[in-house]
This record gives sequence, C-alpha cells and structure tokens, in this order.
Amino acid sequence: MTRRLRCAMAVSVGGGGLLLILLQQGVAYFPWGIGVMVVIVGLQIALMMQGKRPAASQAQQLYLAGQFEEAVQALEQQLATDPHNLDALTLLGNTYRQIGQLEASEQRLREAVAYNPTHWMALYGLGRTLMVQGAYQEAVTTIETALQHGGRKSLRAELALALYYAEALIEAKQAANLAARRLSAEGYRILMTNYLLYVFATHEAERALAKQVMQRTAEGLVYWQAQAERFAQTPYGQRVAADVMTIQRILEEQQ
Repeated sequence: MTRRLRCAMAVSVGGGGLLLILLQQGVAYFPWGIGVMVVIVGLQIALMMQGKRPAASQAQQLYLAGQFEEAVQALEQQLATDPHNLDALTLLGNTYRQIGQLEASEQRLREAVAYNPTHWMALYGLGRTLMVQGAYQEAVTTIETALQHGGRKSLRAELALALYYAEALIEAKQAANLAARRLSAEGYRILMTNYLLYVFATHEAERALAKQVMQRTAEGLVYWQAQAERFAQTPYGQRVAADVMTIQRILEEQQ
C-alpha cells in the first residue's frame, strides 16, 4: 500500500469518526456534517493526486532538463489520445528542432498553427524552425505574425536576426532598434541585438555603445555557440558560427 493511499485511508477513517459524532448530536449539527464530508473528499482527492503531473508538464520538465528524446516520447504518447493539444504540439515541434529533426519539427508546428492561426507560441516556434532551415523570409513573416498575436516583444531579437540573414538590412536595423528597447530581454537576445546594431552602426558613438552592451551580456555567447554546434550542418548554423567568431573578436578588442 502506497503512502498516499495510507494517508487517504487515515483521513477517511478519522473524518468518518468526526462525522459520526457530529450527526449523533442532532439535526442542528447536520450542516457541520456536510462541511466535514466536503473537507474529507477534498483531502482524499488532493492526497491521491499528489505527485501526479500531466504529461505536458512532465515533458516540459524533460525539455528544460535537456532530455529531448524522453520529452518526445512523453509528448507523442499524449498526442496519441489528445491530437489537438496545441501546447503539446508546439512543445513537440520545438523539441524536434532541438534534436535536429527539422522536417518533423516543421510538420508538428504547422499542425499547431493550422488548429489555431493566432497561437503566438506555435507561430514563433515555426518561425524558429524555418530560420534554422534557411527559409529566412518565411521565418520573418511567421515571427511577425507571432508578434501581432501577442508574442513577447523580446521576440524582435529573432526577427531582427531573420531579417539580417534574409539580407533585408534596413528592416533588420529597425527591428534591432526596437528589440534593444526591451531591457528585460534575455542576455543572449540582448547580445545578438547589439551585435547587429554594432554591424549597422554609422557613427563611432553608436558602435561604442553597442559594444559596451555586448560586453555586459557576453555570457549570452554560450547560447549562440550551442546554436552553431547543434545546427552545424545547416546554412543557419554556419552563419551563426561565423557571427560567433565575429562577436568574440569584437569582445576581445581593446577599447
């Protein structure tokens, strides 16, 4: 017998005894008896559910722990019984991208977007996969749509990068300037945004300011190094690797 089951039984026995005592006191105590019954049922449900988490939550924990293969298994099992679960579809698409299965990633994320064309997380995930595949212009359109439907403003960092890789340099600079205003963005996004601003700078003061911010967020380079390694066989991964080398050179330069 599990510990949860023993506790549930103890609650049932103890609560049942209290309920019996109250009912023996007469009709006046009947409402108290009903209250005790509600508490007993609630405690039993809580005890029996303790330690159990939905498959999506378990998969998310696996994803965050970098256990991508296990996350895929958990999500595929959930989708076998709940094929229209947008959160599970989105997470599965993102997980497939992490293990380099880009076609499967695109397929699952397109399914999620087909079910709900305004689901910004699915749109953003699809945009990221398209960018890794080298479909930069479509990635731009998809990430822009994600932003239009409530996506976090910090996603403009990836939008700026997609525009840069799509050779839309004027638009990339505009997006990077907008992204730079998000002071609460993650360090790796701030680093890449200011790298782009460094590249686009037309005045030394602009370049110096961008470099200062890059130096403050230099720890974000680890993320981009991991991106370059994970997608080394793709044009995207190769471009990121080249940018990582350039960023390292900039950071190493004397003031």
